[in-house]
Amino acid sequence: MLTINWKQIYEVSLNETKQWVLIPYDISQNHYVGIPVYGENKDNSIYVKSINKYIVLSESDDYNRTSIKRCIYIKGKPLKITNKEFDEILSKSRNSFLNYVKDNTNNNPDGVSYSK
Repeated sequence: MLTINWKQIYEVSLNETKQWVLIPYDISQNHYVGIPVYGENKDNSIYVKSINKYIVLSESDDYNRTSIKRCIYIKGKPLKITNKEFDEILSKSRNSFLNYVKDNTNNNPDGVSYSK
């Protein structure tokens, strides 16, 4: 069975499409948060120097263990981010999420409502 570690890049397969994702943390024993990894700059992407790739926080998704196919290796070592980059990504993720909630909810006397 594949051991899935935080801060590493994995290949996932969804609907016959392969994608690289960074796994920052797990949701449960079989579900993980993944951030898509790209070789080229995209809208709203963040450059991650240690892996020489780009990530897009707004495209974060959950992945189950069966969709994660393999760890990505470069020169015999797993492709992973540094602790400092990990902390920065988590901070930016938190801020992105809070801004999304602020921009997509309304607080009124009837309670909080969500705007799709």
